[in-house]
This record gives sequence, structure tokens and C-alpha cells, in this order.
Amino acid sequence: MDKNRLNKLTERQKRALPFFVASSSEAEACRQAKIATQTYYEWLKDPIFRSELHRLRDIVIEDAVETLKAYTTKAVKTLVGLLDTPNPALQRNIANDILNHVSKFKELYEIEERLDALESKN
Repeated sequence: MDKNRLNKLTERQKRALPFFVASSSEAEACRQAKIATQTYYEWLKDPIFRSELHRLRDIVIEDAVETLKAYTTKAVKTLVGLLDTPNPALQRNIANDILNHVSKFKELYEIEERLDALESKN
């Protein structure tokens, strides 16, 4: 968000934003930010506040996704390693998990290719 828009937020709103980004509930965030829940709902009517809240939440999500990506190879190796378990029921569950993940990935990849093709036509 550009500085001019961010400057339109009150200091109280700026101080409260991190609580709404990090908290598991709105009520908890309001308590930690020391504001009334009604105040929060009023702030949400402000497009600048709402936009900044969404922007900050997106940053948190992007960071979490990057962390997950970093552990993907280890997770896959762990799952594949578990295929050697002597328990046939567990082997079956793990095999199904792997196949389901690959199937979902393939499906999403194909959807993305179709969207790219449609967008390139426009």
C-alpha cells in the first residue's frame, strides 16, 4: 500500500492491524488491541483499512506457503519411505495419499494450462 493511503489510517488502526493479522479470532484480536468489537466492524467499512488488513494477511499466507514449499521434498521422501512399512493397511493408505496428491496436482496443472490458453486468446 502506498504511504499516502496508509497515512489515512489512524494511529490506533495502524497499531491494531497486527493483532487482526495474527489472532485466531476477531474477538481475541479486539481484546488484544484493546478496542470494542463494534469499532472493528466500523473500521472494516473503511476500504483503506480493509485493504491494508487483506494485504497484511496475504503476506502472512505467502510466508507460510514458502515455508511449506521448503519442506515439500522432505515430506515427499517421508511419505515414500513409509511405503516400506510392514503394515499392509498403512501401505495402502500411504499409497492412496500419494496417488491422491499427484492426481490433485495434475488436475490443478491442467486447469492452469486451460486458463492460460483462454487468457492468451483474449
